[in-house]
Amino acid sequence: MKKFFTAVGIFLAMMLLLAGCTQPAAAEPKATLDRTEVKLTVGGETTLTAQTENCEGFTWTTSDETVATLTWGEGAATATVKGVAAGTATVRIMYQDKVLAECTVTVSVSPLTVFLPEGKLVLVKNGVATVKALCEVPVEGEAVWKVADETVGSVEWQGLTARVKALKRGTTTVTVTLGEYQASFELLVGTVG
Repeated sequence: MKKFFTAVGIFLAMMLLLAGCTQPAAAEPKATLDRTEVKLTVGGETTLTAQTENCEGFTWTTSDETVATLTWGEGAATATVKGVAAGTATVRIMYQDKVLAECTVTVSVSPLTVFLPEGKLVLVKNGVATVKALCEVPVEGEAVWKVADETVGSVEWQGLTARVKALKRGTTTVTVTLGEYQASFELLVGTVG
């Protein structure tokens, strides 16, 4: 009988020891995006924000870089999505080859355009040019013009007409926004001779 209780005691001690050795289950990785659908025009940009749990080192991907491109930093919770051409792409948060969250990006051609040969304006330093945007559909609101690098060029505007001035040698993007539409062109500033 003593051997029986000893054997039962050893068995119970081993069971307790084994029960203490089990590893807790790893927390399931999770991610959500602030939007599941985005509409952009060609050249337009927006920012997506991710909320993540248990997925350090996640990545952003796009299903079609010819339609929409992504810019983000390593492990960044935000990514900039840019419309490249008309079509549909899916932006995903990936972790270890697993899709955690998705956003459908639909890119269309904007009815707002700035006509320039080859889509760019070439000026010399201190050169000035007047450009005009055209919108094929009625839109509420005021046009807003912006130069990405204000050390290369500046812009003054009234409505859809803008005066662009070259400030120093370089390249930048000039964008006009009207309502939900955007149009942009490249400003190239060179030197004479």
